[in-house]
Amino acid sequence: MSWIVILSSLAVLIPALLAFYFVAKTKLLEKELTQHRDYIQVVADDFASDLDIFTTNLQKLDLLINRQMTDLNQEDIARFDQRMEVSTDGAWRNKRESYDGSVDAGLFLPPDYKLTENTKRFYGRMLHIFESFGVAKSSKQAFDNLWFLDHQRSELIYDLLYPDFVYRMKPDTDYTNTDWMTLASPELNPQRETKWTPPCLIPFLEPGLSARCIR
Repeated sequence: MSWIVILSSLAVLIPALLAFYFVAKTKLLEKELTQHRDYIQVVADDFASDLDIFTTNLQKLDLLINRQMTDLNQEDIARFDQRMEVSTDGAWRNKRESYDGSVDAGLFLPPDYKLTENTKRFYGRMLHIFESFGVAKSSKQAFDNLWFLDHQRSELIYDLLYPDFVYRMKPDTDYTNTDWMTLASPELNPQRETKWTPPCLIPFLEPGLSARCIR
């Protein structure tokens, strides 16, 4: 008789326990999913807000460059000559003894760069623009770098995270065929829209970062 009672109790208790377990598990999963969904939404909203701010900043930089590149002069050449020198590998880089990556923009010109008085004026002024703009832009680490690339493989960089980046550049560095350069080309972007590159690995930087391109 005792075994009948025990077995009857188990027949009722086990399904009840299983039902309770699955209900509790479902509720716990729903709670965890809700918490993760809420967290992801907050992060996504915050990042979207940052992107809006940075897009506006890039548009301001574009306007600033167009406005300030109309009256290049000998002072810009003097700034270039004062701050740049030829490295042992033949590339032009900032003079190390006077370079401070927390406030200075770095410039890399490959050994075969066609350097003229006009390009000295151009980069002398661009150094000033990048530095003035860089110290005033978003302080978020993800946006602590600005790059300007041209089709002669030169690179102007304002980067607080890797301030010595130009000294790591190899003489044969060439980004001209990357998405950073081609995505904003007139052929692929005739409307001159701001676009994202696919996630890509940037040497010396974190994997998975994207570069936003403006022409």
